[in-house]
Amino acid sequence: MSPSPLVLPRRKLPRCVHGGDVWGASRLLGVSVNEVLDFSSNANPLGPPPAVLKALTGNYLDIRFYPDPEALSLRELIASQIGVSSANVVVGRGVTELIYLFAELFSKRGEAVIAAPTYGEYEAAVKRFGGKPVRVYLKGLTSLDADALLKSMGKRVKTLFLCNPNNPTGSLTPAKTLLELVEAALDKGVYVLLDESFVEFTDQPLAHTLVKEAVKLPNLVVLRSLTKPYGMPGVRVGYGVAAAGVAKLLLRARMPWGISLEVQS
Repeated sequence: MSPSPLVLPRRKLPRCVHGGDVWGASRLLGVSVNEVLDFSSNANPLGPPPAVLKALTGNYLDIRFYPDPEALSLRELIASQIGVSSANVVVGRGVTELIYLFAELFSKRGEAVIAAPTYGEYEAAVKRFGGKPVRVYLKGLTSLDADALLKSMGKRVKTLFLCNPNNPTGSLTPAKTLLELVEAALDKGVYVLLDESFVEFTDQPLAHTLVKEAVKLPNLVVLRSLTKPYGMPGVRVGYGVAAAGVAKLLLRARMPWGISLEVQS
């Protein structure tokens, strides 16, 4: 009896096109990646601090070990730097992994309001897990339309995606406005993802972040990048801050050994 032919599953797996693909550019142009001038990625052009390079080269023999599945030392270090508990911190392979975890846990089979235009992976993540993106466009493509976002949060809406400063427009929304949106979403039972990957590029990062509020509000997850401000996007690590119960859920949903080995400086 001949075996049945295999049939590939039919799934819609949306993909985004991103900047920063120096490898593809080098292949296309036939040059070394070191000869490519990349203006398409919003990472710090100065590159990583010397302490990062020293830590990497000084601990390379530790690659014989599996990484800590809890990434506890990294989470404790991040927590100490931003003034929260390590129980409120979750780490992932860049902010993008945490975006997908958030969509998987909270947006599945529901509507997700997205302030657009913005980072394309929010919409891609929502679609991948069966959710329906609902775009609410910025006013004049420069400022968040808080009233329109509030009106869009109907009964089927499960999540709200915000980016501050917004990628790619660079528009910055006052923290007070964002907090009011998060609190209104809480009244409607809506979870909010606030991506602050570029907040370190502002003049007053502490005045624009909602990290401290994320610890107290049970519907808010704030994401921060380590790779963009420190100019090392090839090291895939980002972190999120949330109430302890939400952070614990995100940690449990991660793939085992989600980030590479932590090194000691």
